Amino acid sequence: MKTKVIRQFDPETLQAILQIEAATYPPEWAFEDAETFFTELMENPEVIVILLENEALPVGVLLAEPHDGILEDFDDPLMQPSPGRYYVDELATIPDIKGQGGCSTLVRAFINECLYRGITQISMHARITNGFNAIMKRKFEVTDSRIIENWPYYNGEESTEYLEANIILLHLPPIEIKVIPHEQQRFNCAGDWFFNEDGTLVVNVSSMKALIYELAVAEHEVGEAIKCLIVGITHKQVDAFEEVANQKDITDYTGAPHLKEHLESEAIEKLIIEQHGFNWDGEYDSSIRELYKNRGN
Repeated sequence: MKTKVIRQFDPETLQAILQIEAATYPPEWAFEDAETFFTELMENPEVIVILLENEALPVGVLLAEPHDGILEDFDDPLMQPSPGRYYVDELATIPDIKGQGGCSTLVRAFINECLYRGITQISMHARITNGFNAIMKRKFEVTDSRIIENWPYYNGEESTEYLEANIILLHLPPIEIKVIPHEQQRFNCAGDWFFNEDGTLVVNVSSMKALIYELAVAEHEVGEAIKCLIVGITHKQVDAFEEVANQKDITDYTGAPHLKEHLESEAIEKLIIEQHGFNWDGEYDSSIRELYKNRGN
């Protein structure tokens, strides 16, 4: 089974979602105007839409949108504003693929998309009778939960569990390290990192005078990125700082959201350089500053 993230509205995907809904839920749970509801969701660029396909046939869907945007839509007064958090509206797979890992495949794709968008916190009302709440508790780090009896959106027929959770990775993500000309860097930095659409950590290292220089920068960036991921600092937050720093002094990390992670990684970078007989404050520093100068910093 494969997933694809839908980046813009298209009628074919809309019909696929409607078919999945009809096959998954009892008729009395259906939206009054499902076509309008899902069209409006798909037309909103902030909404995450992930389709699951099995041999090119749509068999599942996940929908998520900003948490604060749905607070007035739910009869759940205990939900509180939480900027940056995303609410999982829908995670459905058709009965024909039950037990084949469709739900887990959608969740993995959702986590990758969250990494790409810089989302670290989620919320949802999870069904209990089908075990969906238990699945989500295994996949995410739950920070708050409560049971709501006779959830009205299940036609009052079932209970739900409201969950708030952090997105965590239990293992290292796929990592891609590339050496590129310095002028191709997004910022005037010798190293840069970000997550792409499939959840791969991309590390770009500027081409330098010595292989050990490039290795030191790569070690710095990978370590910094993973430590930021662990503590919930997103590449979007780091990018915002870098954009401002580029207009001033790129070596000044005062006020950086990832200052601790940067300094820890810089210490490893320095150790590598000095253990291989190079001078951190001399030739290595000069080489780095030459890159910055040639780019116009």
